[in-house]
Amino acid sequence: MLRMNAILLIALASLLLMFAAPSYGLDGRNSEPDPLGTTGLRSHTTIEFHRSPQELYDNAWKTIKEVYYDQSFHGQDWNRWKRRYDGKLETPSDAFEAIDTMLASLAPPCYSTFWISGMRLCSYDWDYSPKGIGVIHRATKAGIVVESVFANSPAAGESKLLPEDIITEVDGIDAKGKSSIDASRMLQGRPDTMVSLTVLRRGEKRKVDCSRSWNEYNFAAATGMTKGRIAYINAACLGLHPVDELTGELKRFRNCRGLILDLRCCDSFLLWHDEAQKLADAFLTSGVIARYRDKDGVHQIDASRGARFRMPLVVLVSKENYGNVELLLAALQQTRRAILVGEKTKGMLRPYTYVYKLTSQRIFHTKGREYLTPSGEIFKGEITPDEIVSVSMGEIEEGKGCWWLNQKHFEEYLSSPKDKQLNAAINILEAQFSKKS
Repeated sequence: MLRMNAILLIALASLLLMFAAPSYGLDGRNSEPDPLGTTGLRSHTTIEFHRSPQELYDNAWKTIKEVYYDQSFHGQDWNRWKRRYDGKLETPSDAFEAIDTMLASLAPPCYSTFWISGMRLCSYDWDYSPKGIGVIHRATKAGIVVESVFANSPAAGESKLLPEDIITEVDGIDAKGKSSIDASRMLQGRPDTMVSLTVLRRGEKRKVDCSRSWNEYNFAAATGMTKGRIAYINAACLGLHPVDELTGELKRFRNCRGLILDLRCCDSFLLWHDEAQKLADAFLTSGVIARYRDKDGVHQIDASRGARFRMPLVVLVSKENYGNVELLLAALQQTRRAILVGEKTKGMLRPYTYVYKLTSQRIFHTKGREYLTPSGEIFKGEITPDEIVSVSMGEIEEGKGCWWLNQKHFEEYLSSPKDKQLNAAINILEAQFSKKS
């Protein structure tokens, strides 16, 4: 009986130790979750390996063979990789290194394996939905560079933040040299909290205060109609189902004679592959929306001939547009459905990738589809607008850039518009109406 009690006590002590023991990251340091604050990270989990190293490698090899878009595998015999590491893989690290070597033989964009949470064996969950200030940015050694500002966001209006502004401090904390993830965490935080920014603009420092309240879509502030009955809609304010949302918004402008669709601040992530195709289809009565090549050959996506939107269309584009937005632009331009106005796009159409999960946190991407233009060409670079209208930094500071950098609401802006690219779009449509009359 005493022996049984002793065993029970030992088991109970082991359980207590197991729950009390701290978690450790890949570098061996204590990786307690960050305190609740602007980050809001609350839970931490460590990885467990459920497959042998050989199984990890074999599954990766099989996945690539089944889904890779080029079944010639860049001119090599894929079967030669199948048994290449038999009996040589002793640890998961050995398997990841072997998979990386195999992936490298396919050339980009077949990506090496990587940890989902940087280089640490941990993951975090948010205890709330964080909000930001409404900017697209990039992290640099000099600080957080503002690339563009969303309409109706806390950062918009009154030239509060402009493209090429450099945020050097966030709430007094140095923002120079931060990673992209750290920069985002500094700007994001609990809803409706204030953040104080030190901003460098043309060598001069200034203080800017913003509310963290950006992730709500507000059509009313970013839509309107000119006196000439031209409807304007900022596509960056569309949600996950842009066709339905655009349909609902255009009900307010049933008597419009034309439409200006503003994509200048529409990030690739705001428009997924399928939604980009659906949006193109909603404007087209005929023609090819896109072509793509996968392991089974070349495929064509045709317009359904049931266009929802038939009014004359001008699309505003910028050098910040890339990815799936370019799919939409190529379809509208090559079918002559729309006139594109603005600056050349980035020319960064992301491949359609297949994500394979090796372990609970180790993944790799492999290219499953290569998108082609409606005319069948490979996307090789940026899309050039039908009418190029560039805006210099000096003109942006004068208020001739995107209207929302100076005004909060489009309706308020219509009394004295200065947006150089928007005015060009209005002039194009009004010229079309004049010819018809």
